[in-house]
Order: sequence, then structure tokens, then C-alpha cells
Amino acid sequence: LNVMYREAHVVNWKNESCAVDQTVDGKLPVTTAINLEDEKNQPALAFFSRYHVEYVKLPELRRSAGNIQNTMIKCDCANNPVNMCFLNGGEEKSCDELGEQINYLKNAIDEWNENLTPKDNFTSQSIVNWFEEVGSNLMTDENDLKIKDHSSALAPQTLLSGAVVVGNQPQKENDDTKLEEIKRIQFSGGGSTFSMKLSKEKIWDEVGLSCWHGCNADYENTVEAPGIEELATKAFGIGPSVSIELLTFKTHVTHESTKGKTEVESTSIGFTLGDNDPGDEFVVDLYYDEKFGTVLFDTVAGRSKCPHEIGTAAIEDPQLIVTSFPPQYVFPDEDMVFEVEISNLGVGEESQFVLYVKQRDNEGSLKVLLDGFGLGAAREFKNIPKDTSYKKTLVLQRGPRLFQYQALDLVMESACEDASSQINDLTASVFNETKSVSQKLYNRGVGDSAVIEFVQPCPKVEWAGELKRDRHFVVNRNSDDKDNLLVTVFNPNHGEASFQNMTKYRLKKVLLSYRKVGDLHWSIARSNTMELDFTGAEESSYGYTSMKWKLANFVSEGTYEIKIETKCDQLGGPPDIDMSSTSILSGVIDLTLPEQYGQALPLHDTVLLGEELVVVFTEAILCEKPFTFDLQVIIDGTNYRFDREELQVVCEGRKIGFQIDPTIGVDVKAIMGKSFSIE
Repeated sequence: LNVMYREAHVVNWKNESCAVDQTVDGKLPVTTAINLEDEKNQPALAFFSRYHVEYVKLPELRRSAGNIQNTMIKCDCANNPVNMCFLNGGEEKSCDELGEQINYLKNAIDEWNENLTPKDNFTSQSIVNWFEEVGSNLMTDENDLKIKDHSSALAPQTLLSGAVVVGNQPQKENDDTKLEEIKRIQFSGGGSTFSMKLSKEKIWDEVGLSCWHGCNADYENTVEAPGIEELATKAFGIGPSVSIELLTFKTHVTHESTKGKTEVESTSIGFTLGDNDPGDEFVVDLYYDEKFGTVLFDTVAGRSKCPHEIGTAAIEDPQLIVTSFPPQYVFPDEDMVFEVEISNLGVGEESQFVLYVKQRDNEGSLKVLLDGFGLGAAREFKNIPKDTSYKKTLVLQRGPRLFQYQALDLVMESACEDASSQINDLTASVFNETKSVSQKLYNRGVGDSAVIEFVQPCPKVEWAGELKRDRHFVVNRNSDDKDNLLVTVFNPNHGEASFQNMTKYRLKKVLLSYRKVGDLHWSIARSNTMELDFTGAEESSYGYTSMKWKLANFVSEGTYEIKIETKCDQLGGPPDIDMSSTSILSGVIDLTLPEQYGQALPLHDTVLLGEELVVVFTEAILCEKPFTFDLQVIIDGTNYRFDREELQVVCEGRKIGFQIDPTIGVDVKAIMGKSFSIE
């Protein structure tokens, strides 16, 4: 009975967890709906291959039974058989109805399994019996003529050549009527085939009456005509005397029309053994299945190429060995080198193999090279003799972004198993037996934790914000924040990970260092009582991080150099592997105003017109133009006030020198002998 059913995913929302119900493997539960009374259910003749029954239908039936069983468990049918269970789509079934469906499915499973299971004693059913007994009986019925004097057997030609037929059995030359029964066939590949066939032909000749020209005819005719009945001779003068009367006779006519037809019915059952590959050889014992009457083949010996068949020696039996793995630490610009060895352990003199890497797991665009050429697809190797090893060099090169990758599978197999090969045999995919071998490519970890990992250089860091723009910093009494300096940095690899996430790998810290100009030793800047470490600060989605460098009570006034460094686990490689640094910037921290040092020079009371006046300060002052200071000379008792623009000013180090510019038109007589002040 062909029964319609459907499978549906069950979506059950749970408000308390804000999620849907899932199975233990994280998938949506499935329910199966069956209606045994559906009018669409119809008896059907199933013509399935054993493969389809075993790998499609049986899993389908088991899955459906399991789905219904899960529904019954959720419905608590074991404790409350009278419960009604709600199925997907609003359908409702009783526990009894669901139980009936499960029994129906289990019966189907049992019957399919019974038909798939061969009898344990099938080897007792010789192929000889099949041709002589079973096959002939299967091909005839009670209306057929039984032929019992025809012998069928397999025997070596050396025995049959000297045998004669005695009765219905071949007989040896030594009068032994029991020839050895041969159930084993040995044949070679290369295109030749061996066939054995039992044929039956039945001929039926049928003859019947037909109608043409009036169908059958059966009648009589009476014919009358003149005739001489008596002739007499007279003796006396008159002559002959004749007596004439009518002649009467009858005809009986019978006419029949017939038609005939001949029917020929023939049946042939047999098998053909053959193999296309030259060099293959098979030794096969032949039996028959008592249940179905079909022929069973048991391969007991021989040699086969690809796909390799169980019971035979493999012509192609690849061996793949990784003889040399790369070191644990491979720097990002270096090649990761593997040495591999390929060989054929099979019995074939020459074989054809392919070698490839499963690109399915190559998520980071690793580049794979074999003997200097790309191995993006399978590389085919022809004429590989047995018991000969070939060494190959396989190289992995890092992709554009990542440093860690999944381990890759390097596969060696017969060319016929590879889809891209010209000699691909599509039947290889359905054989459970395969001679494909593989090896993991990795350089760190073992087992499931094995990975391909290049040494990741310590992440780079760059200046950002005002420090990047000005390439200098100044903290003085005019600064908005005199106690701190805001430092902003940029993570050029923010698309891959933040500085904080990078600490899961090699990165340890991202620190601000400083030193006074002229010093050799660098100090670590602090934020309050902690090191100024940018891995502990929040990084924006654009890769920028800002922190305040604490100056008050930690850093004295002076001229400083600063830099940002990333520090990573020490591997002992080149310096840029374990750390990375920005360029060095300089700046000034000056929170104390300069004071005049002593009196203005010269120290005598009278100053000549054109003589330089010099004011000395306690510290160097900023003398870059435009000057950041103002200067004014006031001559008492006059209206003269000379600003900086009307003075000739020189600023050097700790001093400012000036004199009145004589070109501005000063009345010398008016200022001679006058006192003045400098502001």
C-alpha cells in the first residue's frame, strides 16, 4: 500500500527564553503526519533497487516512526492513552491512532529488512542447480511442455572435450557419470564478457474455420442427359435397331475455408560477467537466491583496479605519508613546507592516481603549491609502478588577512574516483570500499585542535587626533587640561579585531612610553595609578581609542619624546615580530611662567640711542616667530610709547634684546635725558 505522508518542522515559541524549542543538536523538531484512511492511498507495485531500499526508504520509514514516537512522548500517551495529540497545522490525532501509525511503519520496516536479508545457507544453492532445476521451473507453468533431457553445467573445457553423452548426463572416458560440478568462474578484464543464459521458446499453431465465398458449402447436383440404353441387330432386312432413353447422374460437392496463426513466446534469463579495465581478474562463485530465484555472485579472489571490489587484491592501493612537517613557528612572509611521499602498495605494475587538497576547509585563501606549481585542483600522476616511492614538496603560503587556518586534508586516490579525471568511473561513488587515503596538513596542535598557523606579527598602532596632525604637543598654563594630555591612537587592523580581542592571541599590551630629550631610558606613562594600556580602553568601530596621560604629580616639566608600543609574547624572532612602535613625537610640558633674571642690561644708568637693552629670564623662552610675547617701552614725560613693531627685537635662549628703531622718526632731543620703563 502506497501511503501519502508529509513531514513538517514544529516551531514552538517560548516567551520565557525568547527562543524556539530545539532538539539536542540545535535543530527544529520534526513531526510526521499520516492518514491511513486517505483516499489517495493506493496499492502500488514497488520496483526499487536494494540500494534505494537500504539507503533511502528504510531511513525514511525509521525517521517517520521516530517523529511520531516523539509526538506521543510529548503527548504523554504512555500514562494517558486517551489523550488527543495536536499535530502541526492544527490536526488532532488520538494516541491510539498514532500507535497504529507506528505499528504500520514498523511492519513496513520489518518486511523490507526481511526481503533484503539473504539466507545464511545460500552457498548451498549452486548455480548448476539453478540452470537445471530452479530456472527451468520458474520459467514454465502447468500448460508448458516439460523438457527433462537437457543438461546444463559449468565445467572446464579439458573435461568436456573428452566427455560423451550417456542418457542425459555427460560421462568421463573412465565411465564415471559424475563430472565435477563447477560453480566458479574466472575471467579477466579488458572488455571481454562471459554470458550464460537459459532460454525458453513456446510456439503455438492455431488452425480454424474461416468464411470466404459463402463460408463452408455442402450440396448435391443431379444431371440428366440423352444416352443409349440398348442396341440390337435385326436379321431380316431392316438393320440395327437402337433404343434411346434419358441419362441421369448425381454430384456431391463439399467446400471448406480455413485460417491459421502461429504465436511465439520466448523468455531468457541469464547473466553476463565482464570488466573493462585491462589487467583486472576475477574469481567468482555463483549461487542462486532460493527466495527470489536470482543469481548471487560471491567474489572470492582476483585483482581489481578502480573501484576496488571486496574479495580481490587491489591493483591501485595508494599510500601517502607526510615525512616532514614545518616548524611550530613560521613567520608570515615565509613558506610553510611539507615533504610528502607517495607510492602504490597495490599489485598493479603501473597505476594512475590524483593528489589534491580539500579546498572546502580553506577559508582564508591559503595558497597551495606542489613542486612549485599551484594545487588548486587535483594533480594527476600517471604510470606509478608498485613498490616505488616518490617524494614531493608541498608549500602553503599565507592568505591576505588571516594567520590561523583550519588543518587541511591532503588526499591521494585512484584517478577513477576523482570527478575531474578523464578516467572517472561514476560507479566508484556508490561503493562503500574506497582506497582513498588522506593526511592532515598542520603545524600546531594535535587531533581536533590541529591548525595551520603562521606567526602573527605584533599588531601595528598609529597616532591619531591632534598628535597625528601637529606631530608635537605642548602643555602649559594656557592648556585646557593642565593635569592630563589626551592621547588618541588608531588600530589599522580594527577590521579583524580590536586591541582588546587581540589579547586572546599574542598581544599583551599597547603602552605609551616617554622620556626626556637626551635620556636613553623610556618610562611607561600612567593613567592615575595604572599603566596607560590601550587594550583596556573602549575602541570605536572605526578603530580609534583615546586615553588621558596623567601628568600632574607624575611628570616634571621639560621637553619630552613619546611613542606608542605594542608588546607581544616573546618568540625570539626578529624585533618587529615581538613588538611594534609608532614614530617618536616630541613635546613640552611647561606650567611655570618665566621670570626676569636680574636687571635689564646694561646696568649703567644712561643708555645711548641705538644701544641694545637686554632682559634675561630664568628659563629659555619660546623665540619662534611670530613671537608669542609683547614688548612696550614707555618714555616718561613724553607721548612716546614704542610697541614691539616699533622696536628692533632679538630673542635668543633666555634673553630678549631690543632697541628703538631709528627709522620710525623719533625726535631725539625730546627723549634725551628722559627716563623710561619696559613692560
